[in-house]
Amino acid sequence: LGVWLAKVLQGMEGGTGGCSEEDGFEDVCTVGEPILSPQAVSWTVFLVLTWVHVWANYVGIQKLKLRTLNRERAAIVLRPAVERCCEIVLFEGQAGDGDSTEAARKSCGEVLGPDRISESLSRSIWRMILRQDIRLGVSMKDVRSNGAPTVLETERYMFLSTSRGNMAVALEACSTSSDELKAYAHAMVVRGCLQRDAQANARELILRSHQVVNYLFAKGEFGIEAALAEKGWDMSRVYLESGSFRYKLNMKED
Repeated sequence: LGVWLAKVLQGMEGGTGGCSEEDGFEDVCTVGEPILSPQAVSWTVFLVLTWVHVWANYVGIQKLKLRTLNRERAAIVLRPAVERCCEIVLFEGQAGDGDSTEAARKSCGEVLGPDRISESLSRSIWRMILRQDIRLGVSMKDVRSNGAPTVLETERYMFLSTSRGNMAVALEACSTSSDELKAYAHAMVVRGCLQRDAQANARELILRSHQVVNYLFAKGEFGIEAALAEKGWDMSRVYLESGSFRYKLNMKED
């Protein structure tokens, strides 16, 4: 369309001037100047059509209700449970208390289904450009460069560097998508606690929150994975943008 308009304007450009002959005078020719150049019209139309195309795709994606869990959707559906876990860890002590354990399990009922969330496309693109605040599947080189990792004997992941804004988690070679989701939720809890209490010890928070996360991911009908599946999420398709690096079990002893 832009090219066609440019050609039309080029044709009009040749006819914008005119010559007239009057008695006793020489021919007088005038040449008119187009208001906009063909190139300007082409670029204007191109930008407008590109904006309409992007807007239409954005609206279409917003109306899609995908059942798979990517990082953005996982963060949305896990947020209520994560916030409740932060309260338990920081203000209610160990999760061994009956009230805290029951509260952690009740938070599973607060997760939302695919039809009740609205994913922010702009935020997803922004996270792809910037470095992730929670990195999963980092290399063993990062393990050695960040000092002694925080190893959880019963888990298939370990925490490496932790700070108020960023943290890195290494995944074991035999880890599954369920392990990745649990590691991501655990990292969200630790990050949330550090954001609320910057003076807290990160290693202690990891160990203290581990029991709360275990109750969240309990097997059976009381776990958060069962709650997510009941809400309509496809738990066999979890994509959390994890790195490709995995460590083997014998590396824990190095």
